[in-house]
Amino acid sequence: MRPAYRSDTMGGSGGCLICGRPLSFHQRIYNGICGDWRCKAALLDREKSDYRKLAAQALGIDHPDFYPIVVVPDDPADIGPQPETRKQAHIDFLYELCVEAAVCKDDDNCISREAEYANLETPDGTASRVCAVCRGTCCHMGKTEAFLDRAAIHRFMALTAICDPLEIVYAYFARLPEVAVAEGCVYQTAQGCTLPRWMRSDLCNAYRCQGLRQAERMIRRENCQCLCVVAREDNRITRSAFIRNGRIYPYPLSAPAEADSNRQSV
Repeated sequence: MRPAYRSDTMGGSGGCLICGRPLSFHQRIYNGICGDWRCKAALLDREKSDYRKLAAQALGIDHPDFYPIVVVPDDPADIGPQPETRKQAHIDFLYELCVEAAVCKDDDNCISREAEYANLETPDGTASRVCAVCRGTCCHMGKTEAFLDRAAIHRFMALTAICDPLEIVYAYFARLPEVAVAEGCVYQTAQGCTLPRWMRSDLCNAYRCQGLRQAERMIRRENCQCLCVVAREDNRITRSAFIRNGRIYPYPLSAPAEADSNRQSV
């Protein structure tokens, strides 16, 4: 049976803040709600609205209710000088990949990537700012291979007419940043990916997290150009940002998204 949601005062110190049912000791000291998914969802909705209001007050933004909320993951990562060992590991991987791609470039099963590049879907400008606020959590797993595969190299060959593995490796090497996300993708920086979209893998170009899909639906169906992006880590809101007219207004003000966010390459 669906619980009847109650206010904090009805829940009391011994019961769930949402439905009032008895809590275990761990639930009381952790977040004050029971294990029912509906109570968890109700608490999150309340926290998102409260956080949006708090952030709007701090930033001097009127009518925060006009900014639909989009939730993205927050996976903090250190930014620092890129170790030479990671660069070399990427170059070694990339050279072997380019040799393999060059060998099979005339294979009947190897289709041209040029036509596919023409159909690459670039996120809407407002939606791309969602990625900037997130800071590329989905990119962290790229590591020293950067999700690159033979298909990406074939696209590079089709668009540039460059087939020499060493020249291809050099083209990618020239894009390697000196400062990058520690243990993340070798092309991932605080300002986004240093590779243009046509040099990235199909996975990088096509992947949409739940938050980005939600933002794109809002933009497509409602022509929404104002959003409030809330970042969560382990079911806890850690930061947020308002997106308006293509600009990002982060809260807290020290959030990394504040740093020249309009130069994000997503």
